[in-house]
Amino acid sequence: MNTYKKLVLIAAMAASFMTHAAVSEQEAQRLQSDLTPLGGERAGNADGTIPAWQGGLKAAPDNVQYRGAGSHHPNPYADDTPVLTITADTVDRYADKLTPGQLAMFKKYPDTFKMQVFQTRRTQAVPARVEKNTLRNAVTANLADGGNGVDRAFGGIPFPIPGNGQEVIWNHLLRWQGEARLRESDSFAVHSNGDIAYGEDASVEVFPYYSSASDEETFDGNYYMVITKTLQPTRKKGELVLVQDPINQVITPRKAWQYIPGARRVRRAPTVAYDTPAPFSSGLSTYDDIFMFNGAIDKYEWKLIGKEEKYIPYNNYEMDNPAHDYKSILTKGHMNQDLVRYELHRVCKVEATLKGGQRHLYSKRVMYFDEDSWVMALSDSYDAHGELWRTNVGYSKNAFELPGVVLRGFVTYDLNSGGYAVLDLMNQQAELPRYNTIKKANYFTPSNLRKISRR
Repeated sequence: MNTYKKLVLIAAMAASFMTHAAVSEQEAQRLQSDLTPLGGERAGNADGTIPAWQGGLKAAPDNVQYRGAGSHHPNPYADDTPVLTITADTVDRYADKLTPGQLAMFKKYPDTFKMQVFQTRRTQAVPARVEKNTLRNAVTANLADGGNGVDRAFGGIPFPIPGNGQEVIWNHLLRWQGEARLRESDSFAVHSNGDIAYGEDASVEVFPYYSSASDEETFDGNYYMVITKTLQPTRKKGELVLVQDPINQVITPRKAWQYIPGARRVRRAPTVAYDTPAPFSSGLSTYDDIFMFNGAIDKYEWKLIGKEEKYIPYNNYEMDNPAHDYKSILTKGHMNQDLVRYELHRVCKVEATLKGGQRHLYSKRVMYFDEDSWVMALSDSYDAHGELWRTNVGYSKNAFELPGVVLRGFVTYDLNSGGYAVLDLMNQQAELPRYNTIKKANYFTPSNLRKISRR
């Protein structure tokens, strides 16, 4: 039995309580009948505006010339035209399909903010092993330590038939996005006066929870590990951050280390979490806004509100198109809405309310998760007075080479200041992420961080 498994057993015996969330074998079989393999509803909606799931996009379609791993994804739906365009003049007609954050954007930018809605294309597909593991997880996985950890899950969505909000957020944290990712990306803080702050970084990431070389017994407990190196701006060039995210943050909290060239040493970085300002964001977003949400869930009470139909960004190949430079994308007030594709999808709505005695900039967060992929598409964040403050938008698309729907850029709009922070753009990078470069666990250690710092 490995160290992580021993710690799980010890913690359980030491009176940390466990919430059993597994469903019955009979209910799990729905993943092979009326539900998709990851838990979405196979059927379309009553009026046909959401189609039935037909298996998704398992590879690059025949109508595009995709050059393979690392190359930009051609838009397979370039010939689609909007079925409707929502503007400030027409927004009231569609209010039931919009979030408070979207409505606030129309109110703040009535002359420029719009939403082009296209036909819904349910493109999510995953490898067969992820489907198989998800089916197994449905009957074995459970929440541990008050929901702050997951036990008896590996290699698939842990809770494809979720019964509470904690299970949904864990589905997002443990969503399929490959085994590893090697990428360079650009991030920007766009201020209301037009000033733009720029940052660039290079990241080496692994997702051991999805390792094809492991299983539940050999999984070491870290579901995500990353080393990020700052490339720009010049004053921060060479800074390094190492993060290890465990699947149970009661047993083992997030571990992070930082190397700053001026100090010439590696040290622990406990503030790389929660509401610490995100890198390159100029204070417009938080660390746990990255990837729409990341890290520990312990500060909030999580409530599953239910399913709704919303217009969300989806199949955003055009937003990721290298033909569009950043000057054309980063328009004043908001991203260039001519490049954003919205579709009508069913989403799981979850409300996260700050626990008594806990501190965070956001007193409440309302999140909307795509039912097919568990990617968080939209999120609204409220200040200490309960007022809507920020709204987050995630741009997703199917990465043919995985396959799977993944986030490809995400933005935080600050409704008070009029600025926004957008991270993980790659339009002007030579390559998109490579998902086949897998580093071993000993790469993601403080000692290796020191070695990298000397290069």
